[in-house]
Amino acid sequence: MARLASREKMGFYPTPMDTLRFISDFLRLPTKSGYGDRFNLLDPCCGEGDALHYLYGMLQIYNKYNVVYAYGVELDVERATAAAGKLNSVSQGSIFDARINPLGSAGLLYLNPPYDYTEGERDEMLFLKHSVKWLCPDGVLVFVVPEALFDDDGVRKWISEHFYDCLAVRVLKNDYPAFRQAILYARKRPERVDAPISFSGPPYVHIEDIEDADIPVYEIPETREITAFQCGSAITREDILKFQPELEARLDSLFRKKRLNSRLSPLFPLRKGHLVSLITAGALNGRIRDDSEDIIIKGYSDRVEYTRQEDEREITTHTYQVGIRVIDLKARKWYDVV
Repeated sequence: MARLASREKMGFYPTPMDTLRFISDFLRLPTKSGYGDRFNLLDPCCGEGDALHYLYGMLQIYNKYNVVYAYGVELDVERATAAAGKLNSVSQGSIFDARINPLGSAGLLYLNPPYDYTEGERDEMLFLKHSVKWLCPDGVLVFVVPEALFDDDGVRKWISEHFYDCLAVRVLKNDYPAFRQAILYARKRPERVDAPISFSGPPYVHIEDIEDADIPVYEIPETREITAFQCGSAITREDILKFQPELEARLDSLFRKKRLNSRLSPLFPLRKGHLVSLITAGALNGRIRDDSEDIIIKGYSDRVEYTRQEDEREITTHTYQVGIRVIDLKARKWYDVV
């Protein structure tokens, strides 16, 4: 996903503010929600945070007594820093490294991804397919993309299989010439269904401009608290591998204590999986401390689920993903290197 991450940084097209005002007109919190209900808004490509900050503010105006949280992920450091002053929580890094738990904890997914093409598929769809797991069942999607994306029957079919109440409209007439964008409103299905295409796109049907379209109100459902929200890019694999010489020295010492007359000499260089196992086993002291930092390193493994499409079938497999958890005691933060 390295190429996608670089594209994510370069393909930055913020939603025009005038269009954003119209987008917000069709989003609401439930009128019958109780005091203190929680609503999570997520923008996986938040830029400087302006779009989600505006939607957050408008939703708060209409429903002052509920708890609304705005979460953003942004690859570019400067833009992430700017967004941190506008949203409740911002994680700097790529969404393909993001760890957001539990899954399905966002009631609104606002996605204005990079506009490009990678390895046989539009980047916009790669970002949507990766981000959809964080949207709760019946959660609202606002997908801001080039209108031409909806020319593709395969794109519209995938969306129709995973979403319902789909409606595509153009951005404002004055904003349209710059990037020829359209906005898809939709709700996430509780599970994928083999559905026919449920919304029209060019060249078959002209998509209306947002100021002329008859758009229903999309209510954002209540969701659970987000318990983990961070990206793995703060500490890289290279940061962990710099401790390899110390690890090999300790292993060599262990071998000598067992009166083996040969120095440790792996057939191949130690890889991340080996380091995880050895760190977990205690072969390397998990605490690194100096004047600038105080961190603890711990190995872990998670059971993960992968879903893929093959010949109109959705196949789900399970495997184990190993990683290294880095706990920064001074900053009171933790990161995973997966």
